[in-house]
Parts: sequence; structure tokens; C-alpha cells
Amino acid sequence: MYPFHQLHQFSLNRAILNFNTDEKVLWADLVHFSRELNFPSLQADAGAFINWMIPFLGKKLNIFEFGSGFGHSAFWYFACNKSSSIDQVHLTERREDLRAYFEKLNWPDQWKRKMLYHQGDGLVYLQQQSQKFDMALIDGQKSSYQQCLQILSEQMKPAGLVFIDNMFWKGQILEQSVARSTQALIDLHEWLLTQQDFEVLFLPVADGVSVLRKKAI
Repeated sequence: MYPFHQLHQFSLNRAILNFNTDEKVLWADLVHFSRELNFPSLQADAGAFINWMIPFLGKKLNIFEFGSGFGHSAFWYFACNKSSSIDQVHLTERREDLRAYFEKLNWPDQWKRKMLYHQGDGLVYLQQQSQKFDMALIDGQKSSYQQCLQILSEQMKPAGLVFIDNMFWKGQILEQSVARSTQALIDLHEWLLTQQDFEVLFLPVADGVSVLRKKAI
């Protein structure tokens, strides 16, 4: 039997096989920045799953992202010829230094013009939006996950999908004595069992991904 880390590496490698030449170059730059900054970017197998789901959500998708870093996750919305499905991607990031890295990247023009990058509080930005979203990714400050989801419950279209990353939190959710960020994720797992706005599926992909589908009114 092969060790899990070898199987996981196989999964990560498979995720990037379908990139075209320009996407491979951009992907290499994203990986380089992740390592340079020691930034916990969305893992490739989770990103590939989100990318695969894009066509099932329809056309002219409006996407919100909480915790965008320098755009690593946004890459997966567009890669492998998915750009035509996207209308706008709302990126939000609290850290002030990461926008410069986002701007350094050689994004394809047809991707870049669809990305709106907001540096500041993503929750405040989300509350200011009047439009509804087809998809969202929550991957920012762990203590704010539940608050972000509660706001999104009013701003997602029926059948819209919300992806929540780091729901394993490297296994720390199973520890007895935990940090604030870990306790927030434990509380979120419990809250998801009782909330009424979303159908919930937990996937043991990467660092744990919860997928929520907004119930029809």
C-alpha cells in the first residue's frame, strides 16, 4: 500500500495536466509567489475540483472570494477554457502587501478585465454589494468564516455554490486544546449541521473542503 502523501502528490500532479502553455507559465509564477511568501494557497486538487464545477453553474457567473491573496485561487476559475463562463470575480484581501504581487502576474487580458480586486475588509465589501452571486470561495481569516457565510446566505442565488477551504485545518480540528482560529472552524462544523439555508457536503480533499448549495426559496 502506498503512503497517503504519494497518492496526494499524484492527485496534485494530475490537476495541472490540462493547462495550455500560457497557463503553465502563469501557474509557475503563482507557485513561486506562494513559496516566496510562505502563503497558504489553495491546493491544486481542490482548485481542480472547483474548476471542474464551473460549467455546471451556467454562464455569466458572478463570483465572490473572501481571502484572495495575490489571485492564486482565481486562476482556477479561468483555467482550461473556463473564461467564457465568467462575468465578474470579486477578489478581497485584507493584507496590504499582496495586491502588488497580483499586479505583477501576467494575467491574460480576458481574465484580468473580469477580476475586481478589493484591498480591505472582505466582509464590509460583501455587505456593500447589491448583486447576487453564483459562486463563492471562503478562504480568508478563519475566525470570520461563519460571519462571511451568514452574509452570503442572503446574497447567493438559488443553487449557488459556496466552497469553504481549510476545514481540516491540518488536523487541528481534532485537538483538545485549540487556538482561536481552530475553535472557529470547530464551531463552524457544528453550525453547518443545524443551519437551514444550505445543503452541505464535506469533501476530504486537500485540507478539507466543504461545499454548500443554496437552497431554493
